[in-house]
Amino acid sequence: MGKILVIDDSFYDQLIFKEIVESLWPEATVATVDSAEEAIDFLSLNAEKAEQLPDYIFLDIKMPTMDGFGFLSHYPSILQNMQKNPTIFMLSSSLDPSDIEKANASPHVHSFLEKPISNEFIEGLKQK
Repeated sequence: MGKILVIDDSFYDQLIFKEIVESLWPEATVATVDSAEEAIDFLSLNAEKAEQLPDYIFLDIKMPTMDGFGFLSHYPSILQNMQKNPTIFMLSSSLDPSDIEKANASPHVHSFLEKPISNEFIEGLKQK
């Protein structure tokens, strides 16, 4: 069973993501937060509770206040206390080459994905 955390300020992107996952992978649970700060708080509060932590994090790049890269700058200090090491995918509807390069250069990011997430990607993730 997969636990997924979506960090995205767009309600509609969250909704689309949840609908895709629920239709293709009904056993998965999808939690959403509206900001990087909210995600940091959630992960920090649950760091020692492996059952509460996600297996996968889908992180939007463009968000107000703190963007996805800001989240990644705080992530190592949270990760050192976490009982699980989630796989992070960065998401964006913009295909800015510098964002893609920066995302792929992060040691914490598995890969960069274009929004909306594809059915094929979720099917592949479900098989892992």
